[in-house]
Amino acid sequence: MATALVEKKRSSSPIVQEGALVLEYLAGGTLADVLHGSATGTAPLLWAQRMHILHDVACALEHLHDGGGGTSTAVVHGDVSASNVLLDGATGGGARLCDLGSACEGFLATVVPARAAVAVGSPGYADPFFLRTGIVSNKSDVYGFGVLRPSRAC
Repeated sequence: MATALVEKKRSSSPIVQEGALVLEYLAGGTLADVLHGSATGTAPLLWAQRMHILHDVACALEHLHDGGGGTSTAVVHGDVSASNVLLDGATGGGARLCDLGSACEGFLATVVPARAAVAVGSPGYADPFFLRTGIVSNKSDVYGFGVLRPSRAC
């Protein structure tokens, strides 16, 4: 995913820069579709493929939590679930963590970020601590990954 700046010239105003979100198309569908049989014509995932997918998701979370990409701002995804893992469809292909609509920017392990109330999570994947207190942290994402891991590895 990349953000591109697009320049537009309006008839009576100077050039204005606007953002455009550029997304990579992944033909493999979601991990939930593949695991639950919603994706037609897909073979069951092999053990090595499942481990590769989990590794890719773990790397994506590490990138978000460590403020990767040269930024110092960490991000809590807020909704780590099988339906938010996209597969590229190629043999031995990778996976991408998507749907950052619930994400919260900036956190410390026990501090409430400014937008904590926005992160809601998927049923079954949401951190019980967050559900009780409304405090979201990187541990909330780790909990969601922990629920994702055993159910997808078996």
